[in-house]
Amino acid sequence: AMEPILALLVDWVTAITNFASLVVEAGGPPQAVTRRKPAGLFGAVIPVQDGLTREEESDELAKRGWRSALALVMQPLLEDVRVHREAIKIQEQLHTVNVYRDAGRIFYSAYDPEKSQYRSCSIAVDQVNSLLTPNSVEASEFGARGAPADPTEMYHRLVALLQLEKRKVKGVPRGGPPRRDLVCRRRLTLLLRETRHVSGHLATVTVYEEAKGELRCHAYLPHFSSAIELSVQGKELKNLYGYCDPVEERDHVDSADAVRLLTPVSDRLEIRPSFT
Repeated sequence: AMEPILALLVDWVTAITNFASLVVEAGGPPQAVTRRKPAGLFGAVIPVQDGLTREEESDELAKRGWRSALALVMQPLLEDVRVHREAIKIQEQLHTVNVYRDAGRIFYSAYDPEKSQYRSCSIAVDQVNSLLTPNSVEASEFGARGAPADPTEMYHRLVALLQLEKRKVKGVPRGGPPRRDLVCRRRLTLLLRETRHVSGHLATVTVYEEAKGELRCHAYLPHFSSAIELSVQGKELKNLYGYCDPVEERDHVDSADAVRLLTPVSDRLEIRPSFT
């Protein structure tokens, strides 16, 4: 009887021989595939490298790591579903922005030609209404802005909301230039900024209106050199409602008016330790 290892070797040699015969019968081996041949086969070639550190893996501007690869691959991968393109200044820096729409999401790719850097982000399609609806302060000061007349105007308004936001990277030591990510977010309307004691901690408290009836509260604790943030939306206001004075405050909480919501919300801010 033949040894099992020899039987496998015979099967492999037989398979290779049969394959070679089929290639000859079909006219020989195919043409070598390269970046340029056959023409039109590849839309783009994106080199991808592993990050050498945790910081590089999490930085899409590092030229290596998964976040950098994602930002580079997005443009050729989604080119067939591109819906808009324009050049705008994002925080005083000119960028070429491409907008894509697919699978219930809107994707943005922003290219900085001065630094040859790509940044990317995306939003869900069902976020568009909340992003474009004027908040209560904007409506009272400038009047209600009408809905976009066509998709081009809608994408133009969404692109105008793009900004570069600082991001803290877990596990990366402090120091060095700040990390900034591309985000699509409403312009925040400042309602309050003051220094006070919150739960025994000295804090600089800043409150913004993000959307109609939605506040964003930010507290900076100088003793710890840290900042915390709270988004106050429907769920938080519902929880707050039971603690409000039925005569003096509940009408304000029901109003969805940022100016009227400010006092009931800011007076009840607390800082509690987190164990996560």
